[in-house]
Amino acid sequence: APEVFRNEEYDTKVDVFSFALILQEMIEGYPPFHAKEENDVPKLYAAKERPPFKAPAKFYAHGLKELIEECWNDKPTERPSFKQIIPRLEFIYKKFDHNKRWKVIRPLNCFQHLEAMWKKDSSGLSS
Repeated sequence: APEVFRNEEYDTKVDVFSFALILQEMIEGYPPFHAKEENDVPKLYAAKERPPFKAPAKFYAHGLKELIEECWNDKPTERPSFKQIIPRLEFIYKKFDHNKRWKVIRPLNCFQHLEAMWKKDSSGLSS
């Protein structure tokens, strides 16, 4: 995330930024800024540049590209939390399932595990 490369304070929103990079890489089929030198990539993020969307629009479910862009916001406070991301991904998945474009065998399993961890963590904070 840009704040890491600028040596600023950061929190869990760096994970949101990274999540979006991984999601975009899965769709695009190659790492972000794959044509750039590895040492130059952090400078690009810090300079507010983001990887280009080159895959055909049909590869991005309705709302997915927008979600990725929100997760890449330069201001960490403007990025969604995973608590907000999960329902949006579920909504996107349900739209895909309705259209029968892709068959997903185990949708969002990894996120369900994360959600359980958050609930456990948040209950510990209130006690």
